[in-house]
Amino acid sequence: MQKFGTNGPVEGGIRSPGLTQALASALLVAFALAGTGCEREGPAERAGEAIDESVEKAKDTVSDAAEEAEEQAREVKEEAEEKIKD
Repeated sequence: MQKFGTNGPVEGGIRSPGLTQALASALLVAFALAGTGCEREGPAERAGEAIDESVEKAKDTVSDAAEEAEEQAREVKEEAEEKIKD
C-alpha cells in the first residue's frame, strides 16, 4: 500500500525532510532546555532543601535528647537500686 507524503507517494510511510529536520530540531531544543533546567535552583528547590535540612537537624536534636534522657533514667535507676540495697 502506498502512502502519500508532501512529495508524492512514498514506500512505507510519510517522509518529509522538512518534518524530520523540524522534529530533530525540536528534540535538540527540548534536551538542551531540560539540561539547563536541572542546573538552576529556583526558590521552591531552595525552600525544599532548607526544609530537608531543618528536618534533619530536628531529628538529630530529638535523637540527642532521647539518648540524654535514657542516660539520666539509667542513673536514676542505679541510684534507686543502691538505696534499696542499703
